[in-house]
Amino acid sequence: LGSLSTLQILDLSGNALLYGTIPPSWAGLVNLQFCSLNSNSLNGSFWSLPSLFFPSLVTLIISGNKFDGSPSFSGFPLVDAIQVSNNLFEGPFPNISHMHSLTSFDIAFNKFSGPLPSYFPPSLESIYINNNNFS
Repeated sequence: LGSLSTLQILDLSGNALLYGTIPPSWAGLVNLQFCSLNSNSLNGSFWSLPSLFFPSLVTLIISGNKFDGSPSFSGFPLVDAIQVSNNLFEGPFPNISHMHSLTSFDIAFNKFSGPLPSYFPPSLESIYINNNNFS
C-alpha cells in the first residue's frame, strides 16, 4: 500500500485477517485523507514510525484494535476526527491543544490516566474519554 502515494481513502475495517503492526511502507501514504482500520487485530505502537506523517489526514479511525503506548497526534495537523477507543493506549491525556480543526475526539476504553488538560481546542464539538483512569 505504501507505494500508492496518491491514495486518499483507506478503509480496512473489520478484516479478521488484518493483524500485526502497521508496515513502515505505509509512511508513503502522504495524500491519505481518511484512514479507517477499526475492528481488526492490529497491535504495537501506531506511533512507532518516525516517518509516519500524514500531512493530509482529516479522519483517523483505529478503534477496536490492540494498539498500545502513549499516542502523539503531532503528525496530524489537519485532522478533524480521531477515534482511537477500545485499544490499550496508556499515559497522560494526549496533547491536542495544537489541533485547531479537531471537532471529534474519542479515546474511550483505554488506559489513560492522570489529570485532564486545562485547555481544549475551541473547535471541539464532541469528546469521549469514558472508561479510562483520569483523576
